[in-house]
Amino acid sequence: MAIQFTPVQQKVLDARDHNILVSAAAGSGKTAVLVERIVRLVSEGEHPLDIDRLLVVTFTRAAAAQMRERIGKALAERLALDPSNTHLQRQEVLLHNAQITTMDSFFTFLLRNYFSDIDLDPGFRQIEPTESSMIAAEVLQDFLEEKYAEKDPAFLRCVSYFCPGADDRQLETLILELCEKAGSHPSPQAWLKDRASDYDVPDEEALFSTQWMQSMILRLADLLMETGLSYEAMKELCRKPGGPDVCLAFLEEEKQGLVRQIGTIREQLLHALEKTAADPEDPDARTFVPGLWKKLWEEIQSAVSWQFKRYPSTRGKKYDYMDVSLKEAVKSMRDAEKDRIVKLRDNLGGQTPEGTPSDTELTRGRICRPLSRGQKRAASDRFCRSGTFRAGYPCRAAGGRHVSSASCSPRAQKPLCGDPDRRIPGQQ
Repeated sequence: MAIQFTPVQQKVLDARDHNILVSAAAGSGKTAVLVERIVRLVSEGEHPLDIDRLLVVTFTRAAAAQMRERIGKALAERLALDPSNTHLQRQEVLLHNAQITTMDSFFTFLLRNYFSDIDLDPGFRQIEPTESSMIAAEVLQDFLEEKYAEKDPAFLRCVSYFCPGADDRQLETLILELCEKAGSHPSPQAWLKDRASDYDVPDEEALFSTQWMQSMILRLADLLMETGLSYEAMKELCRKPGGPDVCLAFLEEEKQGLVRQIGTIREQLLHALEKTAADPEDPDARTFVPGLWKKLWEEIQSAVSWQFKRYPSTRGKKYDYMDVSLKEAVKSMRDAEKDRIVKLRDNLGGQTPEGTPSDTELTRGRICRPLSRGQKRAASDRFCRSGTFRAGYPCRAAGGRHVSSASCSPRAQKPLCGDPDRRIPGQQ
């Protein structure tokens, strides 16, 4: 049975001799219309086209295979109605070589067939995503090596801000993500310059007026509201028979410290934004909104700065009445929320010193804090053989002599580092 197309779909099918752009929701029949349009182009009119003269591009190879199958089926149906049509017979043969493919596959086809026109080695291959990621990471490491060697104060402040931990992996991740997003635009450099201008804010009022700041505030508010719902779920488990009811007050205190007035202020803000949208000239709304953005941001900062206390103990005979699975479920949920808030605090807080920190040595790949003499000896013995030895420390594995970075493996040229309160591996 033939497909019955709607008037709008029929309009698309009848369009000829000009560009056409079709925008429609998922499941609205775009693929069926495209298949029919292609079949009509190669089977109707005084001079029907050959299907290998068309370029049909899809997003995935699976979609391309499905498109080819549908076109083949439609051609077979038409050929069944007119078995002697040599043109349709020809299209069935040409279909196997038709360019119904993804964009990258089409470009590969062009290069393989016309490599001589651009002096390209015919033995080229398309790089695999994993290999591409490894090359990008290697180039980034070389770039950062150069920047660390230059010791540009602006770069060191950047590292200090974005790397509150013991290494600069977070900065590497941000750079790679930014590079990937920029690469998806026609003019990556222009896009990056535009994004840099997003942060040109002269004062606090301008900051809370930027789209990125408002988007971040609302996203963080939603995350903390989800945390509140998670704590309510924990409390429900505590109230069940055999639940860890002794944790109820503790969980309520943490919930209040994390959620605070965020929900109330968020609702006030959204209501004020609706009023502003309805009447942009409303002086009350225009005055009220900036203050709410700031107030909500301050509440979020206070929430993520919450100092978690020790979780109540539920061990001992007096807690034998508790269900072990309920105890573990509540404890696991609370630990997950704690980890999420701590990670959020690290991402938001960073380090914002006035200048390059004097008590922190910024070296390639690490933010290195000074180690004590005992830590240095313990670390040198531990790391010399593992290839993470810092040159200049005596090493018993090397006969007690000082070993230079040149005499160690490449990994040995990376510095030792870590939190000053953190035990060095191998230290007693």
